[in-house]
Amino acid sequence: MNKYKNECPQYEKRGREIMKKIFDISSAITDYEFTEGEYDNVDMYFTSAGTQCVGELKYRIDYNSDSYIITKYGVMIDEHKLLGMLNQDKVPFYIMIFPDKVGYRFRLDEIDFSKLEKKSIQRQKTTVGENRNIITRNSYILPLALGHKFSFKKLHS
Repeated sequence: MNKYKNECPQYEKRGREIMKKIFDISSAITDYEFTEGEYDNVDMYFTSAGTQCVGELKYRIDYNSDSYIITKYGVMIDEHKLLGMLNQDKVPFYIMIFPDKVGYRFRLDEIDFSKLEKKSIQRQKTTVGENRNIITRNSYILPLALGHKFSFKKLHS
């Protein structure tokens, strides 16, 4: 059993709180909306410099925790989630933020996934809601070098 199972909703909430602060101070973001459904394929919709975007947001407490699917080489993105994000008419982003006020932003439509390592892993079906059963999903490893590292150290906690 995943020892972090009961903590996931608080991490989801914390990630959204931080992202809202980042959006609120960004002059490029003109509007944003977070999704609320248990099985929503994405976490947020936003407009950046006039471009409609969609985002998956992950708040992770540890860079090297197997429980949170971070490796020394990169992060994993679920193939099912990826396909849903790429099949929209919006620019897809995968955003990871960490407690040390550092994050990575990946623009998914600019990544050639055929060149990336793919693994079958066990993970929770969802991080919010009631159905957090463990399932097996195919996932791609996103090398951190493909993302844009950013800092939000100037934000108040």
